[in-house]
Amino acid sequence: MTAPLRSLALLLAAAAGPSIAGCSSAPSPQAPQAPEQPLPASVASQPDMILALVTGLRADRLGLPEAEASFLAALEPTGGLRFTNAYAQSASASMSLGSLLTGLYPAAIPLCSAEADSSLAGGAQPKAWCATLPDDRYTLPEVLGLYGYRTALIAGGMPQAALLAGEFQHAVVLDGTRHEGLERQLANEAAAWWQANVDAPRLLVLVLPSGGWRPDDPRLEGLSKDDLRGISSAEQQLAIDAYTQAAGRLGARLRQTLRDLGSGDSGRQQLVVTSSLHGLSLLEPQGFNDEAVDPFDHNVLLDRTLRVPLVFTGSAAPQGFTEADQVVELADLFPTMARLAGATPPAALHGEDLLALGEDADPQAWAYAELGDMLMVRRGSHMLLFRTFLHDRSSLDPELDTLLAESTPGMEPFWTMHDVLFDPGQQRDLVPERPPELSQLRGLMLAVRQGPGAVPPEYLDPQKVWELRMTRIQSYW
Repeated sequence: MTAPLRSLALLLAAAAGPSIAGCSSAPSPQAPQAPEQPLPASVASQPDMILALVTGLRADRLGLPEAEASFLAALEPTGGLRFTNAYAQSASASMSLGSLLTGLYPAAIPLCSAEADSSLAGGAQPKAWCATLPDDRYTLPEVLGLYGYRTALIAGGMPQAALLAGEFQHAVVLDGTRHEGLERQLANEAAAWWQANVDAPRLLVLVLPSGGWRPDDPRLEGLSKDDLRGISSAEQQLAIDAYTQAAGRLGARLRQTLRDLGSGDSGRQQLVVTSSLHGLSLLEPQGFNDEAVDPFDHNVLLDRTLRVPLVFTGSAAPQGFTEADQVVELADLFPTMARLAGATPPAALHGEDLLALGEDADPQAWAYAELGDMLMVRRGSHMLLFRTFLHDRSSLDPELDTLLAESTPGMEPFWTMHDVLFDPGQQRDLVPERPPELSQLRGLMLAVRQGPGAVPPEYLDPQKVWELRMTRIQSYW
């Protein structure tokens, strides 16, 4: 196991001070993320890497294969490694992508999910100060660029990706909703860059437009969360079938795009990592404290909006086809891909090399996510959700940590806990029933917010806090 902070006991000890054996020289979560100088590396041994991302594709539920299975069947992966409990670090696509590229939790970057067209009270700024990555946060493409990689971002249907374009040597971000012309243009842009850079190892981050999840069926038009209590099983099946079919079409488009890149074969090994930046709530009425959520929604933290497919394929991936059920995070992709490239990632990353996981995988591994006034931790089969109902607040707001420290489980509506393996719909709140598990997960959430998920104190001066509270935040409201 390569992640020294993944178990609760070690995290609590690390939060208490720098006396842990082997961790005394580790920088704080707020320290600048300077990577070490590049070591000599054989270019021939560095694999080409493709990170293929979509949005809104959730992982299949226990015993109910749906969209993920359809997506993978159309993708036709040959061998590799699939993680069945992989979590995005936010239900916001831009926050999730920023967390993935930095290997840090969103608040530690710090990064918020401010709406792209929001404006501050009394000002004319187009976006919040926390909508872009700070200069001292080194990203995966920046680090790999130090080791001879050519890097590119090709994205469609996700205009917020433009905020991250400067992290890459080459970037094309196409706006617009999903349509055949946009998909073809993206594929052409990716193939042209891939073939033009065959003389060096390459990192391509490809974000495919995955709109069209809402079923095109008059029986499901105009649904609101108030309608979901009376929805029939037949209507729900309509939505599930449409979602599954759309996932299959998306997998087929990605398969063809990856095949188009094959004409730029460099002779190197290749790693393809496929995932989604967040999941989707699909006509399920359950939310926090049995509260309904919107019919086709991802702006609330739930297992179905955070647990996503994660598959490693290609000649640089483990051969055969195996599944791993350890809880992992998309933030783990930075250290995983950096080490495969022979690069030394920034020292303050708390993630682990997913390709190095074996029989010693940590059963205490956790996943953490945040969005607005909502926080989530999952460990084992249990998921704990914390929500303050501070409308339109950012997870960077210091009031969130105050309420987290002062509130106790049982104070409605702050806490709910679920066994997501046996209750994937999160219909049963276990807060009153399982005090030991609740206490452990609450301690973990507090430790994360004080450690690897802490907001750097220099970003919490009064002016920045005021700006946060004056900026509309993408959340449940």
